[in-house]
Amino acid sequence: MRKKMTRYDVYNLYSALVSKEMTELKGVKFSYAMAKNTRLLKGEVESIDEMRKKESGEFDKERFELVKTYAEKDEQGNPVVKNNQYRLADTKTFTEELEKLREKFEIKAKEENFKKFMKEEIEVELFTVKQENIPEQISKGMSDAIFDLIEE
Repeated sequence: MRKKMTRYDVYNLYSALVSKEMTELKGVKFSYAMAKNTRLLKGEVESIDEMRKKESGEFDKERFELVKTYAEKDEQGNPVVKNNQYRLADTKTFTEELEKLREKFEIKAKEENFKKFMKEEIEVELFTVKQENIPEQISKGMSDAIFDLIEE
């Protein structure tokens, strides 16, 4: 079945299809349909990821260096990380420098371009699954995520 979807919707559907919750559901026909849709959408998702990297790659590198510069340091001079986040020694200066960096890379304009790109409708091929082949253990959230793939 061909369907028009925004890139946001395609990305969200793909994310649901590869989620742990989805991959743990059982049923040959259901699993086949979900695997087929994963493959059908993978190329579009890769192009979305590539666009995101293109828009923010160099900025992310410099932002990371900025974070390391303003991070608290331990006795060995290494940045302090707590709960997978760098602890900043000077949040005010970091924020000011980050805003300068955002202006340098025109991040607001790039974010707007990316949002516009993600809102564009594209036509994708989807493989449907009959309602009777959906596992009974599927959650409402997962049912909502794959709603467009269900044949009634």
